[in-house]
Amino acid sequence: MRREAKQLAELAQLTGVAQDAALSKLRAAISAREAVEAQIKALDQQRRRATPDVSDAVTLTGADLLWQRWAALRRADLNKQLARLRVTEADARDTAGTAFGRAQAVRELRK
Repeated sequence: MRREAKQLAELAQLTGVAQDAALSKLRAAISAREAVEAQIKALDQQRRRATPDVSDAVTLTGADLLWQRWAALRRADLNKQLARLRVTEADARDTAGTAFGRAQAVRELRK
């Protein structure tokens, strides 16, 4: 019985470490997703402020059109990044859930 208790204590420690690592990865994934979402929001705000004015010299030279094209391409790139980060976050959330379940199961066994 004593040996089993020691093994369960060691297992509890290992599952706790695994849970902490999984939660850390989840927090990093959430942070990365939020950073890209903030970039998209800032870009959208810039695009809304950049209303074309035909009397504006920048618009007349076509620089505004170039910027609008760049902004559209940048937003598309950010959306791709966001999609990848959402998948990473979902995977990290699943891993954290599994790690939590294992740690909880070991805690119950120790009781």
